[in-house]
Amino acid sequence: MYPSGISLLISLLLFLGGLRPLLAQQVVTVAGEAGVNGEADGAALTEARFNNPHGVAADAAGNVYIADRWNHKIRKLTPNGQVSTVAGTGEVGTQDGPGATATFHEPWGIAAAPDGTLYVADSRNHRIRIITPDGMVSTLAGDGVSGVVDGPGASARFALPTGITVAGDGYVYVCDHLGHTIRQISPGGFVSTLAGSPMQTGSADGIGAAATFYRPYGMELGPDNNLYVADEWNHLIRRVTLAGQVTTVAGTGALGSLDGPVDTAQLNYPWDVTLTDDGTLFIMDGGNHVIRRVSPGGMVDTYAGEAGTQGAIDGEGPDASFNGATSLTHVPGTEVLYVGDAYNHLIRRVGEVPVVPGTPVLSGADADSLCLGSSLTLTVTGAEAGTDTFAFFLDGEEAQRGPSPVFSWTASAAGTYTIFAETESGGAFTGLAPSRTFTFIPAPEVQITAALLPGTEAGQRVELRAVGDSAQSYRWEAGDGSLPGFGNPWLHTYTLPDTYTVSLIVAGPFGCRDTLSYAGLAITGQSPNPPADTTAVDTTQSGTDTLVTTPPLTEPELPTETQLDLFLPTAFTPNGDGLNDYLRLRGTDRGQATLMVFDAWGACLYTGQGESAGWDGTYRGRRQPPDSYVAVVRGLSRSGQSFSFSQIINLIR
Repeated sequence: MYPSGISLLISLLLFLGGLRPLLAQQVVTVAGEAGVNGEADGAALTEARFNNPHGVAADAAGNVYIADRWNHKIRKLTPNGQVSTVAGTGEVGTQDGPGATATFHEPWGIAAAPDGTLYVADSRNHRIRIITPDGMVSTLAGDGVSGVVDGPGASARFALPTGITVAGDGYVYVCDHLGHTIRQISPGGFVSTLAGSPMQTGSADGIGAAATFYRPYGMELGPDNNLYVADEWNHLIRRVTLAGQVTTVAGTGALGSLDGPVDTAQLNYPWDVTLTDDGTLFIMDGGNHVIRRVSPGGMVDTYAGEAGTQGAIDGEGPDASFNGATSLTHVPGTEVLYVGDAYNHLIRRVGEVPVVPGTPVLSGADADSLCLGSSLTLTVTGAEAGTDTFAFFLDGEEAQRGPSPVFSWTASAAGTYTIFAETESGGAFTGLAPSRTFTFIPAPEVQITAALLPGTEAGQRVELRAVGDSAQSYRWEAGDGSLPGFGNPWLHTYTLPDTYTVSLIVAGPFGCRDTLSYAGLAITGQSPNPPADTTAVDTTQSGTDTLVTTPPLTEPELPTETQLDLFLPTAFTPNGDGLNDYLRLRGTDRGQATLMVFDAWGACLYTGQGESAGWDGTYRGRRQPPDSYVAVVRGLSRSGQSFSFSQIINLIR
């Protein structure tokens, strides 16, 4: 990987307002097919395949170069979505010469110099190879025998070289993985050890041979002209000056996924690093299957993926997943990352992706999870002038072709679907809009049951229950004009004999909702206290009546006003002025009270308990709109009596 200044082209387009960013931290598959290995070139998503793409490097033009480990090849992905082979026949070997006849043996690392020269860590050959811009392959250093020997390139030895980077003055730096050292190669080809003690493991900071590493894996030269090394088995990130001074910059050495300050954050077998122009450090935290970010101020956070979760899902931030991703790089002058997602056999793109006019993207549908039954509409934007044909592909099959850049579709079954588009002009391919993946989620399938319970002086009690799939939220309306109820089951007291229609809005974990109703719940005005073994009526959504025996339940009663010192305001104003910014319980009985806030659909937006409970008007970090919400309060009073009540509250901004 090679860091450099901002591309003049990208800078000009930014100045002219010609770039349109996608969602921040958006992970998108740009080449390959998840779980499918191969070596084919061609269209990045429909034809090209990889086999453990282990190393990646990007140039200022946006080309991505890939060390395709188990194919023993060096590949190239262009910004318009075409994959080609730069060098390597696919056979194992050490042959130099034209790219079409040259051979490699499991290349792991790759770097791109400003002049277009590629530097390859040909790992199993224990050599460093060069590929010139015209495709000629030669050996820079290494005699092919594993070891740690300094000297002229032809006689020097490496022990499984992995990470590699190149400086502007022509010096090449290498992570000598099994030698536990950092090596440097002069422009004339002389190899020396910059830091680390050959074949000695450890995590000591220091100068030169006084410092130790434990299987250093990936590295990059930062904008401060220091080397940053993913010290894999130490679970650390190390900084190495060009004079050989080694310091630890992130990690404690303990395996983990803890975010926070660099001296307490934890890593899990970090495999690679890249640094953007502002000094932000990104880490491919391989064992955690995530990308971590270290700010210039020294704070570590998880940038994309969720620690411990493996997969190949595209999406934003923690919704995305990786599987054995071994490398990452950035497009010089941007924060656009490319990832070699090795075990998935994919190339992924991460970040606010700059879209140059002429490079199409699929716009619309900000969310990648939709409820089954929702219509998905996508539009190709940024297409090259003169584009006359737009072809949309659904799970690899062409679904629509024609002059319209708009694609609308409704899934008929729950599941995950991948959509991409190609553009054409006069029958010639002009661009590829990278794939987007959408998951359609069904609402929970439930039936309503209603069981008559022993009555009270207030009237007839009924247990309303949703039977079937589990759900995240339940919003009941009893049909008698009372406030909505929440939870499952829900106990309600009818005060007047009549026939009622019960309705229920049920929502799943992703907010997918269904509305059910049952017309014909008969409240007869019978004795309010029937015997405990009375047979109750159980009615379901389908309208059939069956008899079931329901044991008596005890419904908590609300203490009298003199017993309960608890008050909840009916409105609050979370506008950040320090006045009435939180919805809070007041009174001496709030210590054992639980406050829950629901929206009109029955989704629980907030739960808090005790004196510190208070809703700030947000849900998962997003401000909720001005509206009416339902607050439910439950708990124990100071006298030990249980209580429960609900009321409408108004959020005002």
